[in-house]
Amino acid sequence: HQAAGRPGWLPPAWRRDLRSSGGRGRPVASSQSMMPGPDLRPINAGDTTGYGRRMVLTEPDPRPPLAAAVWSRLAGRIGPDVIDVTIAACCFVAFTVPVLLGATSARPSPAVAAFGVLAAAPLIVRRRWPVTVVLVLTVVYVVAALAGVAFTPWVSNTGPNLAIAVFTAADRSHRKWSLTAAAVAGAATWASLPIAIHLHPHHDQDAVQLFLVIAAWLAGDAARALRGYRRQLRQVQ
Repeated sequence: HQAAGRPGWLPPAWRRDLRSSGGRGRPVASSQSMMPGPDLRPINAGDTTGYGRRMVLTEPDPRPPLAAAVWSRLAGRIGPDVIDVTIAACCFVAFTVPVLLGATSARPSPAVAAFGVLAAAPLIVRRRWPVTVVLVLTVVYVVAALAGVAFTPWVSNTGPNLAIAVFTAADRSHRKWSLTAAAVAGAATWASLPIAIHLHPHHDQDAVQLFLVIAAWLAGDAARALRGYRRQLRQVQ
C-alpha cells in the first residue's frame, strides 16, 4: 500500500507491456485479474458482484429455419413461375370446383366459374406485379359480393387468394405501397358489406376478408424485415 502513493505507480493489472509494439501494447494482466480499489482484491469466476462476471457474446445464427431452407431449395429447382401457377390452380380447384360440383347450397353457374378464375389467375403474376394483383383481387371480391356470387363454399367468399396477394406485396414491395394496397383492400371489402347485405339478404356476409388482409400484411412485412436482417448479417460476416 505504500507503493500506491508513489507518482506513476499503477496496479499490476493496469501496466502495459511497452516492448510488445513500440509502447502501444495491450495491458498485461497478472496471474489473477485485479479489481481496482484500496484492497486490490482478485476478480474470481464466481464473483456475484457483477463487475468481474464473465460475459460470452454470441451472434445470432444467420441461417434460415429448416422449413425456409427446404422451401428455398425447392423454389430454386422448380422455378417461381411453376410454383405460382400451381398455387393459382390449387386455389381454384380447392375453393371453386366444389361449388361447381354442387357440393354447397350455392347454385353452380357460369358466373361462379368466371369469378373463381378471376380470383385465382392473377396469383400467377403476383411476384411480378404484387401491388397490382392486390388491387385486381380487391375489385373481384367487391364485385362478387355486390353481385351476390358465391364462388367459394364459405361466407364472404372466404379463401386464401386475397391473403396470398397481400402477403406477397408486403414481402416484395416497398412498405408504403404494400400498406396502401392492403388498406385499400381492407377498406373496400369492409365498405361493401352493408351494400351486399342490403342487396342480397339471403347471402351471409362478414368481415373475414378484412382480418385476413391485416394478418397477411403483418406476416409479409415481418418476412421482408427478417430477410433484410439476415442479409445484413451475411454482409457483416
